[in-house]
Amino acid sequence: PPVATTLVGAEDAESVAARLRAASAVAVHADVDVGRHPVLLGLGLAAGDEAWYVPTISGVPAPIASVLADETIPKVAHDAKTARRALRRAGAELRGVTMDTMLASYLVNASRRYHALEDLSAERLKLEVPVLPVADRKDPHRVPTPEERLARAGAGAVAAARLGAIFDEDLDRLGMRKLFAEVELPLVDVLVEMEEAGIAVDLPYLQSLGQEFAREVARIEREAYDAVGHEFPINSPKQLGSLLFEELKLPRGRLLDRRRGARGAAHRAPGGRQDPRVPRDREAAFDVCGGAGSTRRPRHAAVAHDVRPGGRGDGTAVEQEPQSPEHSDPHTARPSHPARVRRRRCRSDPARGGLLADRVACPRAYVW
Repeated sequence: PPVATTLVGAEDAESVAARLRAASAVAVHADVDVGRHPVLLGLGLAAGDEAWYVPTISGVPAPIASVLADETIPKVAHDAKTARRALRRAGAELRGVTMDTMLASYLVNASRRYHALEDLSAERLKLEVPVLPVADRKDPHRVPTPEERLARAGAGAVAAARLGAIFDEDLDRLGMRKLFAEVELPLVDVLVEMEEAGIAVDLPYLQSLGQEFAREVARIEREAYDAVGHEFPINSPKQLGSLLFEELKLPRGRLLDRRRGARGAAHRAPGGRQDPRVPRDREAAFDVCGGAGSTRRPRHAAVAHDVRPGGRGDGTAVEQEPQSPEHSDPHTARPSHPARVRRRRCRSDPARGGLLADRVACPRAYVW
């Protein structure tokens, strides 16, 4: 069921503050407009299962601000850093935070990608924290209503209070209490000060540096145009390649192919012969299991097998023992499908063919 949340007016702030002081701990949920700097729009407060929502458009009421700044009252929050930054910009401070459920969630499960409050609440509490709607194509001017903000802030404060108790046990069980209390929480204070202070930037120097870079780029472009004899789209890889290799007749040098590796004139052995370590210029890969268009990659390096004289893949299968060094004993090799076989044709000598069998871990390798 949704969390019952009471809207707090200016006249009710004193009584709510008194009830918060009487509680053992106070959970705080900052309703912020997240941008470059978080802007506080409201506060969700919870003591036990009782929740309140305090609008802060005109500032945080003084009795509530006094409770938040009191270090003797333990506070629980989810993402205390953002809450502190937003409160500071609204003229209030948040002190006495003893549990940040977002930090605790990270310590307990560091492999988790997201530590959003609504996800943690749904998983560990079975409690739904409403998500505020956002603008989209159908409704580009959609903004959350006050009722939607109230519902999320109240549920978020209650969820933070309950999650705090759970993470307290988790931190003790995993032996991370000292790390959390002596490293993570104090670091929040440092990050708040750093993010609020920002960094100093020398704007005139950056502008002059940008102008210097622009002049250098223009000079290099002009040199390239002069070398060719005319201007060309220097940022277009396709037209630049046409200019270099078709118009200027430059040697292509090394060509990269994702499936076949490196090849080209730059990889020919002395004397003009093809480097045997480099695949031929034109070779067709044929995968017996997947066909000519297969893109499957071998799990191991390939092992060459000879083809029968006159055979081009239409002979009888010859059974061979696997040559994988990983499984020298064929009886210890794990069972799998027959080896995938790739066939390569050489443009320079069509009659010459070779079969490469992938060194997969299988008892038998079949070669045609």
